[in-house]
Parts: sequence; C-alpha cells; structure tokens
Amino acid sequence: MRTLLCCDEFDAYVKRRRILARTIVRAGFIAGIAFNMLFLLFDSWADLPLSQTLPLRATWSAVLLSGVLLTCIPRSHDGLAWMVGAAGCVGAWVMARITLMDTNTLRHVPGLITLFIAAVGMAPTIRSAAYVIALLVVVPTITLLAGGMEPVRVLEADAFLIMAALMCALVCHLLEQGQLRAFLAERALERRASTDALTGLANREHFFRRAEGELARRTRSGAALAVLMMDVDHFKHVNDTWGHDAGDRVLTAVAEQLRPHARETDVLARTGGEEFVLLAVGATLGDAVEIGERIRAAVGALRVSADPGAIPVTISVGCTTVAPDDTAIDPALKRADHALYQAKRQGRNRVMAAPTPPLEGTEVRGAALEEGGHRFL
Repeated sequence: MRTLLCCDEFDAYVKRRRILARTIVRAGFIAGIAFNMLFLLFDSWADLPLSQTLPLRATWSAVLLSGVLLTCIPRSHDGLAWMVGAAGCVGAWVMARITLMDTNTLRHVPGLITLFIAAVGMAPTIRSAAYVIALLVVVPTITLLAGGMEPVRVLEADAFLIMAALMCALVCHLLEQGQLRAFLAERALERRASTDALTGLANREHFFRRAEGELARRTRSGAALAVLMMDVDHFKHVNDTWGHDAGDRVLTAVAEQLRPHARETDVLARTGGEEFVLLAVGATLGDAVEIGERIRAAVGALRVSADPGAIPVTISVGCTTVAPDDTAIDPALKRADHALYQAKRQGRNRVMAAPTPPLEGTEVRGAALEEGGHRFL
C-alpha cells in the first residue's frame, strides 16, 4: 500500500470516508426516528399500553435526534461511533422493555434484529462496528433477564442476534475492503498517468500540477521555493556511442541518485529526454546551490556499465528561487534554464545560480559574479 498511497492521498481517502460515514449515520438516525414513530402503531395493534411504550419511544427518539445534531458539528467523526453505540443500546433497551410487556415476545425479536443490523451498518469503522455488536448483544440480554424472562427464551433471542452479528461483521468487512481496493486502484491509475515510465519519477504534467499547488501554498505561508534544472552532460554522445539501451540505463541511474536529495515535500520530475527538475520547498538560493552541488557530486561518481567499458556520467545544474511576485512557475523555470545554459557553456559538470529579480519583469543579467566558490549570474 505504501507504494501506491502518499500522505496527501491517504488524507483525502480518510476525509472522503468521514464524509460518507457522517452522511450514513445522519440518514440512519433520521430513518430511525421515522420508524420509531411507526412502531407506535404496531404497539397499538398489539394492544400494548401506550402510556408505557410512548415514554420509551420518546426517549429513543430524543437520543436519535441528538445523534442527528452531532453529525452537523464539524470534526464530530470521532464521536459518531460512540453516538451510534449509545443510540443502539438505548434502542435495544427500549425494544427489550417493550418485549417484556407482550405475551407473544417472539414477534419483537425481528425488531431487535432489524435494530441490530441498522446500528452496525451505521458504524463508521470496523472497530466501532465490533463495539456496537458486543453492546447490542449484551444490553437486551441483561434487560430481558432482569425483567424476568426465562433464560431459554433469552438464549433463543441471543441466537438470532449472534447470527445477525456475524452477517453484519462480514458485510462491514467486505464493504471496507471493497472501498479500499477501489480507492487504491483509482490512485494506481492516477499515479501511472503522472509517473515517468522509465525512471519512476514524476512526469512533466504532474510536476506542473504540484508546482501550481505549492505556489498557492507559498502565497499563504510565504515560504521560499527553489527550482533546480538538471541536464545530463553529453547524453547524445552516450546514445551514439553505446546505444539507446545504455542511455536508458544512464537516465535510470541518474534518477536513483537524485531521489535521496528530494524530500517528501519536494517535487522531483523528469521533464523530457535527459532533463530533470527539482522544486525544493522552503529552500533559499544558497540551499539550492548546496543541493545542486551534492547532486553534481553524486552523479559524477556514477559509472554505468556498458559494452565495452563503463560510461562516466556528469550533470549540469541551473538553479534559482521563485520571485515573490511570480504567479506561475514558468518565470523561475526560465531563469533556472538560463543558468543551466550558462553551466553548459562554461564547461558542464557545474552548478550555476540565477538570482531572483526583486521586481516582476527584472531580467537575469548575463555577467557572472564569483561568490563562495559558486558563480552567480
């Protein structure tokens, strides 16, 4: 699961399940109130004393109504399981008390089973469903025994409840697994569409989608964003000399060297051919230069096996930061690409940094300044 599900995706899955659970519980509580009122007609047809059944039904309806109100409160998901369990226990107690008033007690057992199935079906999670199952077996059993019902008849009712419990547990488990499998399949398709098939890195389209999201987040938080454009040196020579299969191995090996330098919050992608790009979240220009130097050193140590000999690999890096007034990632990419071009012109296998213009529309100067062992355009 870990290869298919990132933190953001799992959070979206959990959020969607919470909304679904809240909707199901709310609908179940409202339906319970409506059916509870209809049960009064059944009580009158069974010649039960309405003066005794009406307070019981009213108590149960009040509990269900409080459950409906709870679902309207934001972040109430954690309390839904407890509310379902409480409403189910009150309902089971009400049904058991009414059962004791009737000479033909067995005709109330289907009502208990229906309540049981409804309460378990509304439980937001498998764990809470197990909790509801246990309570809905224990509460009516204690109520019926305390009311003087014969233990044999109580065991008959419990047998039906336990069978219903097993069926509910199985259905809940199958629904949970089915939802998870559908979600994982959906995310796997999305990941396949957003991943470069050769290197396993993000592709160009996914990079721009993530970059747009990070720019929007930066607008709110003010965090720095750095862009590193990277290009494998003399890659055409590799393809012409050792063949395209060797070129693919070089790209795969370079991608493996790049991965450790991208944090979970960063966006690392292959944008086409031998070009890679890294969006470093929270990185300043100095940080970007340090990251670029580490990448350059790691790639420079590569020796990709080929026939004959081994292929030496180097990489050129151009980096910059996103300007405060940049509303898209393109201006930063152009500055980083210009820095990369300068790195290629000055001999390759080096890191060049383009300073961020203070105002929108400021051009990157062509003259280079020496600073701290790195050349800033």
